[in-house]
Amino acid sequence: MNTKKLGQISLLFSGLLLGWLALSSKADAATYYVAQAGDTLDKIAQEAGIDVNKLAFDNNLVTSRHLEAGQKLLISTGTTNQSAPNIAQTTPTNQTTADVQATLTALGNQVGKTLYNGQCYGLTAWYVDQLKGPTMMGSGHEYAQNIGEDYDWAAYGWTVTESPTINQIHPGDVICWEAGGSLSPGIYGHTGVVKSIDSNGNMVTYEQNAGAGQIAYQYNRTYNQTRIKSVIHKNGSTTSTTTTTTNPSDGLSTNDAQAKEWIAQRESGGSYTAQNGQYYGRYQLSLSYLNDDLSPANQENTANRYVQNRYGSWTTAQKFWQANGWY
Repeated sequence: MNTKKLGQISLLFSGLLLGWLALSSKADAATYYVAQAGDTLDKIAQEAGIDVNKLAFDNNLVTSRHLEAGQKLLISTGTTNQSAPNIAQTTPTNQTTADVQATLTALGNQVGKTLYNGQCYGLTAWYVDQLKGPTMMGSGHEYAQNIGEDYDWAAYGWTVTESPTINQIHPGDVICWEAGGSLSPGIYGHTGVVKSIDSNGNMVTYEQNAGAGQIAYQYNRTYNQTRIKSVIHKNGSTTSTTTTTTNPSDGLSTNDAQAKEWIAQRESGGSYTAQNGQYYGRYQLSLSYLNDDLSPANQENTANRYVQNRYGSWTTAQKFWQANGWY
């Protein structure tokens, strides 16, 4: 940067919006710089002799943020430093028993077909029948929200959990939503089977008589979408959890890490749960490409693999995005 761009803060008010603007502080020296066309945070940080993460932190920006000409940035010589975010998560490790896993697979093979009466109750009844649970069809019960209390589940080796927390919901569980929510606007409630769930409560489920009509179909649901009245768990079918830490920048060069963050901000605002039709998550990958694993760790790994195979690097992917509006 040219030192001739230095000036007093009063220059802002006289319309001279280019260059450095000096300020003093008892705590540390602070300067303002007004961005010019073509400036980047990385370039400004280099010329100012400070860490780019500190520059971003001081100005509440991400390191990949596009700068507008005339944008004022605080250049501080303080020692505060903000590193790339680490996302701690609890990742379910599927340890369902062989019969439950086989039945989940069999249920997946029924997608597109009508099970029993075509109602949500019919799909759950079909699934429970395969696992030799209580006979639900023809029992006289018809309220999906009451499935957990209408049968003697313990006699068949199942456990009912009322108002479960996220940690109490496992792959293979029957799930029952209360009536009156977005998934169950009528009086009966709604039911289905959990295929997978992550630590944030993002679920993949099998349901019937939902958005796709009276056929078995796979859906993406969230824990708070409609109040869950109960889940019913086949005893012996457990899920352990391991805690891992996900850093989007792991294994990437500085340029690639910044390009990756740039794309994430434009695709989803950096959200791991953003969804637009079939595209999901931080990098807006298709659900089929994510293979129904919506965890942050899988999103990061899948996005890296996709970009490596298609573009060779995140930097090249960013250039493509800038030229085409997608990647």
